[in-house]
Amino acid sequence: MTTLKNLFLVTFFCVLGSFGVGCNKTSVSPHDTSPNKNLPANFSKGAFILNEGNFGWGVATVDFLSFEKDTIYADIFAVANNNAPLGNVVQSMLPAPDCFLLSVNNSQKVEIVNNSNFKRQKTINGLRSPRYMALSSNSDKVFITDLYDTALSVAELKSGQVLSRINLGFSSEKIARFKDKILVCAGSLDYKTGQFLVIDEHSQKIIQRINLESMPLDMTLNGNTGQVWLALAASDTKNGSICCLEYNTNYTLAQQSTLPNFKPRKICYDEQEKKLYVLAQNTVYTTNTSHAKLELFLSFPSAQIIYNMSVNTQRKELYLTEALDYVQKGKLLVYDLASKKLKKTYRVGVIPSEILFTD
Repeated sequence: MTTLKNLFLVTFFCVLGSFGVGCNKTSVSPHDTSPNKNLPANFSKGAFILNEGNFGWGVATVDFLSFEKDTIYADIFAVANNNAPLGNVVQSMLPAPDCFLLSVNNSQKVEIVNNSNFKRQKTINGLRSPRYMALSSNSDKVFITDLYDTALSVAELKSGQVLSRINLGFSSEKIARFKDKILVCAGSLDYKTGQFLVIDEHSQKIIQRINLESMPLDMTLNGNTGQVWLALAASDTKNGSICCLEYNTNYTLAQQSTLPNFKPRKICYDEQEKKLYVLAQNTVYTTNTSHAKLELFLSFPSAQIIYNMSVNTQRKELYLTEALDYVQKGKLLVYDLASKKLKKTYRVGVIPSEILFTD
């Protein structure tokens, strides 16, 4: 969800989230205008859609798209938990053994739910503005980034308690783990300072800092090689860019690419085709991972807001969320990667953002 600069411009209208592109109006009607208010038989072969809800006063929800039933199951947290609200601004979701973790940004918590029935198991409290999460290598701990805290929180899954905090010196956004290294995107809220941090998960010490041109808003990781691609924020005086960090014992900056008026906010990796997809303003770009030459893939010139993006490599589909006016329920758009044609449109919750595939 989120670029930090736009956060200050839109917090009164929507959730902490970076937004960037308008989407063209399409003749394809919402595929499912009356989402199912029940729970699916299981959460395999589908996609979770996190709907932030309006910042401060809205209620976050989670929808599930069943590929087998071709149906949206709406607000599954409330359905599974006797209509209990999830909270305000659901930021991210992480699968863990026997459970899912949901970072609820403005409610200052992480909810842990059962991965078969979505019932709440426990809640991690004591967080300021939790964003994204990564599991330790033995899956007993979770590392949690924070927008308004300069420290990374480390919590135990079994107890739901925060065990320690790692001082970063900056706000933090995306996070991932490669082997026993925790990779963190960090920087200042004005975008002007950015760093890529490498933390040893056992000692919980920062073992490498790489200075970047600006705040890294998104990260995608090649889990086999450790190669990382970052989307770097634009500023008042500088275009945004994408950059590659190669891993060989340590990380080194390998290549970087930008375009005029380039403001990237989301980057996805297609491991089968060795391609990157980058969402920037009203455009999706693509590039091969062997070079950083950005090429136009899809453009959305009209006024509606494309809020987030994800790639399903098995189904060879591109998923985009459309926030519309940030008040009414949004849309999930599904495009075929080969033909670039819109296949389906689904009605989902308010301000749909992150997408997590289960197939």
